[in-house]
This record gives sequence, structure tokens and C-alpha cells, in this order.
Amino acid sequence: MMRTRRGRRVNYPVLAGICTVLALIVGFGLWLVVDALADSGRPSGEAVSSSANPVSPAAGSSTSHSAEGADAQARARANPSEPADSSSQPASPLAGLTIVLDPGHNGGNGAAGSKISKPVPDGRGGHKACNTTGTATDAGYTESEFNFNVASELKDTLEAMGASVRMTRTTNTGVGPCVDERGRFGAEAHADLMVSIHGNGSTDVRRHGFFAIVVRDALNADQGLPSVTAAQTINHALNAAGFSAQGTGLVYRNDLATLNFSTVPTVMYELGEMRNAGDAEMMTSHEGQSRYAQALATGIRDWAATR
Repeated sequence: MMRTRRGRRVNYPVLAGICTVLALIVGFGLWLVVDALADSGRPSGEAVSSSANPVSPAAGSSTSHSAEGADAQARARANPSEPADSSSQPASPLAGLTIVLDPGHNGGNGAAGSKISKPVPDGRGGHKACNTTGTATDAGYTESEFNFNVASELKDTLEAMGASVRMTRTTNTGVGPCVDERGRFGAEAHADLMVSIHGNGSTDVRRHGFFAIVVRDALNADQGLPSVTAAQTINHALNAAGFSAQGTGLVYRNDLATLNFSTVPTVMYELGEMRNAGDAEMMTSHEGQSRYAQALATGIRDWAATR
């Protein structure tokens, strides 16, 4: 009798389930391939929006900042003196300082001879005239006007740098004050520095240029090294601005009451020779006076930075 060999029985329900899972996996894979192919046809960088009304860039976004930055750079190129961003500028370099400016002589001195010739103490036991009329150019432009114009513009510049500025006279139509009063003014104003502004009147018309004057034999500490240091620093700024010094640019004297009575660092400037044609041209022009004022302001700023 012949036997029939039996094999294992196939479980058809399980087999059907496996086939179904495989079909789902294959189908999902095909869908991924098709979607990837579709994505490759979109423009680069384009986002798929989930809204029918996409949002525009808001004010202050990177787009608007880029435009503003370009505008600022364009303005800076057109006007190099305009900072592209004022917030990056340093704080006022002279904030908290008091500067006294002493424009020498006065416009009314010439009509007040008896008053300005009155003797006053010179600070060293002697006496000298209260004041003088000052010198003038050959064309009659007065030193008192030059001194006042430079000091007035310098005052505005120093105040813009943050300084508190006091002047020994505020017009060019008065008389005085006397030299001893001028010397005491710095201490009365609680000044950190005093600068006296003059023009020289040498009879030798070949002489030209500026020089600073400080006390030779100091009567107090501030008349010594602090005054000399201030003079040297301001001299450097005048040189850098194109003004030439006479000799070393520094003269030491004991006969000037304005300096002798000072108890704060004080420098007296003869900014030019008013009888020299070249200096006179510079000293009588508005542009020249502005150059003097700016150079002095730069020197005072530099002096303050090293205190």
C-alpha cells in the first residue's frame, strides 16, 4: 500500500497578513519617492506657506535694518564728518570740567585811559597798570577784538565737548577787568584750567607765529608743572593744526599779574604777531579765528585726557 507524504499545513490567514504589511511598506516608500521628486521642482528657497495670507516683513526686521544701514553708510560717504551711528561716539570729553577763558584787554579800554592806567598789585610785591589797550594790525584791527572773537568761538566748542566755560569778559565794549582780577578769576570760578588769549605786537615785522607764557618762578604748585604741561599739550595741537611756534613755543616770565595771581593751571597765549602781514591776514579772517579756536579746543581736550 502506498503512503502519501504529508507536509506542513500552510496558515493562509497569517500569510495574507504578511502580504498586506509588505504592500503598505512598499506603497509608503513609493509615496516618499514621488514627493521628493515633486519637491525638486520647486524654486530654491521658496517656503510652503500654511496660510493663504503670508505675513510681510515687520518694521524693524532684518530687511528694514539692511536698508537703514545702507542709507547711513551712504550719508557717511557723502559727509565724512557725520557719524554713521551716534551711539558709538564717546562721552563728552570735557564733562565735569570748568574752563576759564580770558580774552585779553577790552574794546572800551582806549576811551578809559585814566581807569586802565591805575596801578594794581602785580602779585610779586610791585605794581603795574590795571590794563592796556593791546596792539593792532597795521590796518587798525584791534587785538581786543581778535581775542574776544577767538575766545567766544572757543567757548562754544568747549561747551559742545561738555565743559562749563566762564569768561573774564563777555563783551568787547567794556573796560577791564584789571590784570589782578583776571588772575584771581580762575580760583573764584573753581576752574580746572585757565587760558588767556592774546595777539602780540612785536615791532620786528619779520617775527611770526605763536608762543605760550607761563610763570618762571612759581608762587604755588599749579603755576609750576601743571601749567607747563597744559602749555606743552596745547602747543602740540596748535602745531598739528598748521600753526608755527616762535622758538620752543614756551616763554617763562614773572612780570604778568594775570599769571602771578593765578592759583589754577594757567597759560597765556600770544597766538600770532599782528604786525606781521601773514599772521595779520590769518588773525583778522573769520576762517583764521575759527582755526585758532579749534586748535585750542583740541589741545584742551587732549590736556583733559591726560590729567
